Amino acid sequence: MFYDSPPTIDAILLDYHLPDGDGLEFLVALAAGSDRMAPPVIMLTGQGDERIAVQAMRLGVRDYLVKSDLTPELLQLAVRNATIDKPGSATANRWQGQLAESGDTPAQQRNQSSRTSVRQMFDCFGIYSAMRDSSGQISDFRFDYLNESALESNQMTVDDLGKGVCELFPNMRESGLFAEYVRVVETGAPLIKEDLTYTDVFGGHSLTRAYSLQIGKLDDGFTACWRDIIAQKQAELMLCAENDRITNIWESMTDAYVNLDQDWRIVYTNRAATTAFCQLTGLTSEEFLGKTHWEVFPSLVGTIVDREYHRAMTDLVAVHLDVFYEPTRTWLEVHAYPSDAGLGVYFRDITERQRLAAERLDAEQERDRFFNLSIDMLAIGSFDGYFTRLNPAFEQILGFTNAELMARPFIDFVHPDDRAHTIAGAQSLTQGDRVVNFENRYRCKDGSYRWISWSAMPYVQSNAWYAIGHDITDRQQIDRDLRESQDRLRAGIEVAGVGLARFDYATNLVELSPEAAMMYGFDPDTSFVTRAQIHETFHPDERATLEQTISQLLDPAGKGWFAQDHRVVWPNGEVRCLSVRKQVFFDRAGTVEIPLRAILAAIDITDRNQTLADLEARNQELDSFVYIVSHDLKAPLRAVANLSEWIEEDLAGALTVANQEQMMLLRSRVYRMESTIDGLLDYARIGCTDDLNEPVDIAQLLAETIDPLAAPPTFTISIAQNLPTIDTKRLLLTQVFANLIGNGIKHHDRVDGSIQIGIAERDNFYEFTIADDGPGIAPEQHDRMFKIFQAVNPQKRSDSTGIGLAIVKKIVEAEGGTIWLESQLGEGTTFYFTWLQRS
Repeated sequence: MFYDSPPTIDAILLDYHLPDGDGLEFLVALAAGSDRMAPPVIMLTGQGDERIAVQAMRLGVRDYLVKSDLTPELLQLAVRNATIDKPGSATANRWQGQLAESGDTPAQQRNQSSRTSVRQMFDCFGIYSAMRDSSGQISDFRFDYLNESALESNQMTVDDLGKGVCELFPNMRESGLFAEYVRVVETGAPLIKEDLTYTDVFGGHSLTRAYSLQIGKLDDGFTACWRDIIAQKQAELMLCAENDRITNIWESMTDAYVNLDQDWRIVYTNRAATTAFCQLTGLTSEEFLGKTHWEVFPSLVGTIVDREYHRAMTDLVAVHLDVFYEPTRTWLEVHAYPSDAGLGVYFRDITERQRLAAERLDAEQERDRFFNLSIDMLAIGSFDGYFTRLNPAFEQILGFTNAELMARPFIDFVHPDDRAHTIAGAQSLTQGDRVVNFENRYRCKDGSYRWISWSAMPYVQSNAWYAIGHDITDRQQIDRDLRESQDRLRAGIEVAGVGLARFDYATNLVELSPEAAMMYGFDPDTSFVTRAQIHETFHPDERATLEQTISQLLDPAGKGWFAQDHRVVWPNGEVRCLSVRKQVFFDRAGTVEIPLRAILAAIDITDRNQTLADLEARNQELDSFVYIVSHDLKAPLRAVANLSEWIEEDLAGALTVANQEQMMLLRSRVYRMESTIDGLLDYARIGCTDDLNEPVDIAQLLAETIDPLAAPPTFTISIAQNLPTIDTKRLLLTQVFANLIGNGIKHHDRVDGSIQIGIAERDNFYEFTIADDGPGIAPEQHDRMFKIFQAVNPQKRSDSTGIGLAIVKKIVEAEGGTIWLESQLGEGTTFYFTWLQRS
């Protein structure tokens, strides 16, 4: 088809994923290749990506639509808005004409269209127009239209349409959203918030909502499309909490729990199972995790365990069995439960239980429902000092069976330090007194002790007492751990030389530790100073910048945290350098967030900075020494080479062939020494230059590197396809490739050899390979390859300095990579090195 003139394009629907690239590349090409105003573009994408959306908008895209959320009405509205904003387009003319014929204003026409196209949208949708004051400034936005979902989300009715946004939602200005809406209208730039948390009055109630929000300009207003994701957030939190709860349950269980996958590999053991496996097998968790159950317990192959586990997996039934494990002569009670993921196995050591099974059965028959259901320790005792009846909680908490506890005076189980006041409490019961919140320690069967809080009531007529005990060991342990933690923290702070300060913004007072007081130049006994006194210690050259940083730190919209090194001046004039970390805590309960307090930690880095400065000076001296020495060495070498040439010229025709060869050998050795000195210079320079990152096309870099190497015409160098462009230091990467490829050519034993250059993408780096089919290198020589002056030269070449691979290794490791080789004699050599995708 031919046109007398180019066709008019009103708008472009552009898919982000194109056959030969992406939509962003098309937008760049469209902007570069058009000498007139380009038609409006609407980008479509399969999955929303805020980063791509922002880039697209910067390149002039009018709208950005996600296919999974797209409806015909939404697409029609997007195209209409885009073409109306393009003056002179055919669609714009048709639309304006329709408006003129209908007699409606554009706003009225759009409202009517919106009602029919978006009323049933699943997402919330609204149209808003600006309300301006007498000076033309936007004072509010009017609700022109809300679909049913939006009305329900905002807890509004149709009667609320026409009212102001800030009128109905008073927190709109303080939250900053109003200012962002104004910016959309004034600049035309869209507003996208994938995860917005907003608190305001909805239907008379203060609520907090979570939204996914998209705002786009429309005439003197904007359209908004949002989705309430609070249920999604709650579901995600509940799922995470449930996963944590299940894991915590597994880890807190006294029973051992093991997960086996479909291939019988051990993929998880809780704390109890890890301990049991270590005891049963002598292996560590690192040694048995990932192995199959049968590799760890080979003696169980072919036993009832093998058969029952396979039956559970095959028939998808739970199995229960008691197993005697011969290697440790241990009885285990095992429960196995199959699932799609594999087999879950619970087990416990029942060796002692087997011995006491008969006694335990008698005790269980005597328990009544109240005793069985209570999680606290319930006991009946006699005044002669024995328990006469106990509930199961005793065994669960102390580990002794009820029979064992009742066979001996209860005082035998009490901690020796607690026996005196326990006996006094028991005597008060015999006198008819009640005992409340009496605490003592009871010995467990494993030798540990549990703290128990008792309340007891005597029944003198029956020569008995009734008691309830509550295990408070964890509370006691928490108290002890807290005290120990505070002691360790205090000791650690003293050893590490960390100074701590606590800022109280209500009083403007700062509480200082002795270390912090000394760091800021105060007497170590000074406990409190004002914030102003702290600021007065700042170095005059840094005070203004520091105070500005602190003011930003106190802004609730900021992070409330900073880390910075700065100088302070002591009263005696001495300047010290501190490394400071500070965290501000805000009161966020009210409508206005205010800073409450801050914690500051500081260390004195004056000596460290001086050490670094001294080290830098020494490095500079060393570099100067290397350059001076290399110059002093190369000057006489050049003189020797020149002198040999002059001798040959003066004795032209008089030198024998042997003398000429000796002169050439002399110069080759001189040139080799010069190459060695140059290599030493290159080696010394690595890490000392300030090379900048730049986009590097690997294919182009390889072509530029290989060309000057002058490989024989019959030599083949193959390069992998689709090589990337990476942001890195061009010169350093060029040196690595030039050395490795040049070595492959120089040390090859044939002129028709070949080199293959490959690449593989790893996590955050690329792995390059340079493989040749040359003579290879004996494995015992591999360790010498990267050492300086350790040339491994199967061709016995006189121009090998033994520095090249040392330079390559130093460059690769300085850039965060690694290098190694694989080779056998007669089988060629392959060098591997890794390079960060972004240096």
